[in-house]
Parts: sequence; structure tokens; C-alpha cells
Amino acid sequence: RDLHEGPRGWPGVRAQRHPQVRLPLSDQRELPAPGGDRTRAGGGLSECRADQRGHQGHTQGRHQGDFHDRRPYAQTAAQGRCGSDGGREHHHSGHQGIQPGRLRQPQGGLLHHRSPRVRRSRAEGLSKGYSFFLPFAYSAAIGAVWVALPLRAMDLGAKPAQLGGLGTAWAGAMVVSAALLGRAADRIGPSKMAASGALLAGLLLLALPLAPKIYWLFPAAGLIGMAGGAFWPALEAWVGRGEGLAGRISAFNIGWSSGLAFGSFVGGFLTAWTSTGVFPMSGGALLGLGLLCNVLRAEEIVGGDESPSDQGPPEGADLFLLLARMANFSAWFTVGVIRWLFPKLAVSLGVGKGELGLLLGTFTGAQALIFSLLGRTKRWQYELWPFWAGQTGIVWGLAMLWQLSDLLWLAAALGAIGLGTGTTYTLSLFYSLHGRSAKGGHAGLHEAILQSGVLAGPITGGAAAQAYSLRAPALVCIGVVFMSITAQAIGRGYARKRSG
Repeated sequence: RDLHEGPRGWPGVRAQRHPQVRLPLSDQRELPAPGGDRTRAGGGLSECRADQRGHQGHTQGRHQGDFHDRRPYAQTAAQGRCGSDGGREHHHSGHQGIQPGRLRQPQGGLLHHRSPRVRRSRAEGLSKGYSFFLPFAYSAAIGAVWVALPLRAMDLGAKPAQLGGLGTAWAGAMVVSAALLGRAADRIGPSKMAASGALLAGLLLLALPLAPKIYWLFPAAGLIGMAGGAFWPALEAWVGRGEGLAGRISAFNIGWSSGLAFGSFVGGFLTAWTSTGVFPMSGGALLGLGLLCNVLRAEEIVGGDESPSDQGPPEGADLFLLLARMANFSAWFTVGVIRWLFPKLAVSLGVGKGELGLLLGTFTGAQALIFSLLGRTKRWQYELWPFWAGQTGIVWGLAMLWQLSDLLWLAAALGAIGLGTGTTYTLSLFYSLHGRSAKGGHAGLHEAILQSGVLAGPITGGAAAQAYSLRAPALVCIGVVFMSITAQAIGRGYARKRSG
């Protein structure tokens, strides 16, 4: 036999027998075995068998200390000979092998390979690590810029309308570029597109302190938004490949939300120390991130083959994708209002700057919490109750913002809105990627719809605040969410009618 079972105490181990090969002593190493003496076995041999020709039963093998015996193995095996320390003799049966001592195995032998489960676990860990770190790094850099850019514009004499124009240029460019460049990522590869977006944003931020007038900031903001439209859909398509999609989406969402909170926190302190130092620091970080995306292989992100493992979306997946996009638009319409208009309401209610930071941190923390919870279970996938639960939380939080002024109630309101918007974001991204072949195109449309809500919310809510009161944007958001729920109910009924 070419392969035979090893000694007792080593179940499942097989060693290869070769008639002419014996390894020198320097190429062998000891491996522990459960008890017994020390026995040398060259060339991966795990037993010394006695010659059984012409008789049956048990044959005693004579062990000698001449390990460097040059005779062919067939001859030494016929005499029942194998090397041992000190020439100890062992009596054994023909097919039971030597008594387990300290087995020696060649370097890189069969006992030392990693099991598939160990390799898979390590690959999944690296996959989730990259899925967290890449969005964290980009969001941290951009979060710091979001704090520093309006302050830099005010140093250059920007008026309130011009500050709003910067946000419009940023979000508007991202809406268009995400829809177009997401599809391009499917053709040229998501890693190259993500690297291009990060490198472009980094170069722009390095040059931003050189802008002498406020008007130079508008094209810069638009180009940075376009870079984001190249980076985010490509990274989402990259993360969406392979198996274990829900876990990687959870890590991805926690990464960008925590990175945004971290960057905003650090950016505030850096801006107080130096008015323009945030831009080159963030730009350098994004250049490094772009180089990292360029050298990473796709399988290091997805933990396996780069090609999609999904065989296609399940039946009814298109309906869930449509409902998720409707819900996510209304949710991020609300996020735009919270991001740009809530600080004005909070200051009018007597909330200090430190307390305002805690309130906005509660909002971001609630998003990170729901991202983590949804990544630990699959019960929400292809179910309708997460849609209603998420949007109900948003409406409840907006109603509290409309009526209440106490700090704790404001924190509860923002927490509820954070949980709801985090839920709709996860639903939209998951149904955009799960089972889809053109992941870049679907991820780009996901980002375009999201940014459309972020763009429309402040414009509509700002007009309502200007015409009525600072609490009016909350009512506008409630109306948009209810219109979205109505549209979802109509779409679901139409789908039932077609299928039934």
C-alpha cells in the first residue's frame, strides 16, 4: 500500500512510504505523541512492519540503532528493522505499527497543514477587517473636512447662502457621479475605481488651502463629491462579492458611521488649533488609502474568489429592492435635515456646543448599534417588518422633535431616528447587492438615491423653516416618510396583483 494508517494516538494521520528515500537527521524534527519512547522514522514513515511472507500471526521486529543504514527499505522492512535511540527493542504486531513514542515528521509534513475551517475563519476575519477599515478611513478624513470646510469658507467671507451652495455642489456632484461611475466600476474593477476616488479626493484636499477666494471652493467641493461618487459605490460592490454578505455589510456600515463620528470629533479640535491644517492631513490619509486600495487583491476583501458567489436574487427580490429604495430616500431626506438644520434648532433651545455634540453622537451611535445588531442575524432578510419598524422609529423621533424641548427627550428622538435610518440604509444596501451580478451599478444607484434625499432634505426643510418656524422641517420629514410608506403599500399591492 502507498498510504497506510499511522500509529495509535494519531487518528486520521497517513504517511507515504517510499522504497528508497531516507531523510538525513537534519531534515527531521520531533513531534509529540501521547506517551511512550522516542522512535526515529525517516522519510515520513510512521511504522516499522515485519515481513509476513510465509506465516501468519505476530512477528517480532528487531530494532537497531543504525539509523543511517543505507540498504533499501524493502530489505530493512523484511527484517523488521527501523532505527531507534539506544537500540531499544519493541514487540509489536505486523499491522499495528510501532508503539507511539515521539514521532518525527519531515518539515512541512502532512501533520502541519491548516484545516479548511481554520483557513476559512482566517479569511473571514481579514474580510471583515478590511470591510471595516476602508470605509472608516475614508469617512474619518471626510468627517474632519465637513467640520473644517464651512469654517474655512467663513474665513473667506462666505454668506449663509454660499455655505448652502457648498453642500449643494458636493451632494449634487455625488448624485450624478455615483449613478455613472458605479456602472463603470463593474467594467474596470471596483478596486481601481475605489483607488481612483480616494486619490482624487486626497489631491484636491492637499490643494484646498491654496484657494484665495470663496469661489474656488465651489468647484473643489463638487470634485470632492464626485470623488466620493467614485469611491463609495465601488467599495460597496467590492464588499458585496462572495459569501457572508450580511456580516461584511455590518462591518462596512459600522466602519463608515464610526469613522464619520471620529473624524468630526478630531476635526473640531484640529480646526481650533489650525484653520487649514485639517485639509493636508486628511488629503495625505486619503492618498495612503488610495494606494492601499490599489494594491489589495479582491479576494483579500471578500475572503475568497473575486467572482460573485451568488447565483442570482431569489424570487421577489426586485420588490424588496424597490421598497428599500423608497424607504431609504425618505430616511436620508430626514438625515439631511438633521445634519444641516437641527443644530440651529438646538441652539435656539439653549443647547450648548458640547451638548450638541453629544446629541449628534447619540444619533450616529444609534446607527452603529443597529448596524451591529442586523449583522448578527438573518431573520430580517426578505421580511417586511423591518421596513415598518424602521420608518415607525423615524416618525416617532420626528414627532418628539416637533413637540419636545428637554435635552433627554431630544437625545431619545435622535436615537430613534438613528435606529430607523440605519435600518433603511442596511435594507437598501443589502438588497442592492445580494444576488446581483452588476453590483457596481446597483450600489451606484443606491448611493445616488441616498444623496438625493440628503440634497433635497435641507433645501425643502430650510424653506419651511424660513417660512414658518425651526420646528417645521420635522413636519416636512414626517410628511415625506408617510408618502414613502403609501408608495410602498401601493407597490406591494401592485406586485401581489401581478403575481396572483
